Amino acid sequence: MVAGIAAVYLIYLLGTYYRLSRENDLVSAEELIRDIEDVVTRQSAPNEESVQVKIIVGCSDEGDRVQEEVRVRPNPQVVNRIIRPVMPYHWRRPDHLRDIEFTCAVDESDDGPVLVRPRPMRNREYLQIWLIFTPTLTKPTVWRFQYRPRGLWRELRETGHDRLVWHDTMPSDGRSPMVDFRITFVFTDSAFKPRVSERNGYGTTSSPTRSSTGEWVVDWHDPNPQGRRYEWVIARTPVAGTN
Repeated sequence: MVAGIAAVYLIYLLGTYYRLSRENDLVSAEELIRDIEDVVTRQSAPNEESVQVKIIVGCSDEGDRVQEEVRVRPNPQVVNRIIRPVMPYHWRRPDHLRDIEFTCAVDESDDGPVLVRPRPMRNREYLQIWLIFTPTLTKPTVWRFQYRPRGLWRELRETGHDRLVWHDTMPSDGRSPMVDFRITFVFTDSAFKPRVSERNGYGTTSSPTRSSTGEWVVDWHDPNPQGRRYEWVIARTPVAGTN
């Protein structure tokens, strides 16, 4: 009986040692994400991208949406890309991309039809999405994505003030692939007039105007977005004569 117990204990110790030795060879999910981000960023650096973003400020949490269009000129190719969705500070980390209704598609170009495989990469602080293009993009084309970050502008609706931060991360070669950057802010609640300004003075901001369907629209543009950290200050006030 003693010999049997000793044998079982020895097997347990060997199994534990094997398991720990295997685990020591593994990297954490966050380390893997950093490695992927580094490789993808350096791969995409030679490309040129004109980025157009539409930020839709809804009347409620459900109405907040983000749409992005990227006009890319591959140099020489785009195999994959990492994007970081704009999420509210109080966000609950989504388990699936369908939780934020994420979709992405590529316009057909000289490369022919292109499929996109989105892969979420989550860590404690933020969500990133790894996009894999099949076949590889080698010709100028446009790809688009959109998602619903519920409650992104909750603080604006509750307090009348909010901000948006966007960091154009500079790749290792010192040149951002983004060569033109535009944002259109669309405020669907016509009872409140918005004010938008970029705190660092980057780019130009239009005065708020009404669209044909009644929303307030503010356009912002930076023709030279090289590695800048942007911070937009956004406010809204009731329009005189509205309830």
